[in-house]
Amino acid sequence: LRLWQASQNLLPPVGTTLSPIGHLQCSSDLWLFQADRRQITKWDREKQRALSSITLPWPFNSGACLDQKGLLGFLISENGSSRWIEWDSVGKQVRRSLALPMLFSKSSVSPASHYLALIGSGRVSVRELKNFKELFSAAPTEPVLTNTSLEWSESGRYLAVGFKQVSIYDTVSRALVNSIPTEGWINDIGWIGDEG
Repeated sequence: LRLWQASQNLLPPVGTTLSPIGHLQCSSDLWLFQADRRQITKWDREKQRALSSITLPWPFNSGACLDQKGLLGFLISENGSSRWIEWDSVGKQVRRSLALPMLFSKSSVSPASHYLALIGSGRVSVRELKNFKELFSAAPTEPVLTNTSLEWSESGRYLAVGFKQVSIYDTVSRALVNSIPTEGWINDIGWIGDEG
């Protein structure tokens, strides 16, 4: 495992006993998570080593950083539906736990943590993170799979969702504003500003 800035010379990888399958990218922290989706490890980018590990009391589907103080959000599945849990990684305790009306497979938090996007097999739901009020929901333009990509624009106004086509949702008009077919499968979506 090795992280580096674009201007740095590439150094050889560092051996590690970690086998991360994903990460939570925070502005100041990087959290790696293991295949069991319960153990998360805070990674030191400068020293290229693990700082601390936490084993959560439940496995999660997806997660996000919510603030600069170590508050993390996790989407978990339970009894055919989902729950959103906000976890204090410093105090190692649940701050807020909210039941969701259906089973969602993936979540993403907008820049500045204003909105939470949730996707499930038949629904895209965008909520205000502060009060959890649903801004809008829509039927996806294609079936949602576990590897469907989900990404916010830099301002957090637009949300792109896609697997074989990219659907763009606008939080201001609260609607689907564009759908772009692709030639293959989408692995990830990137934004440059709010223009795409």
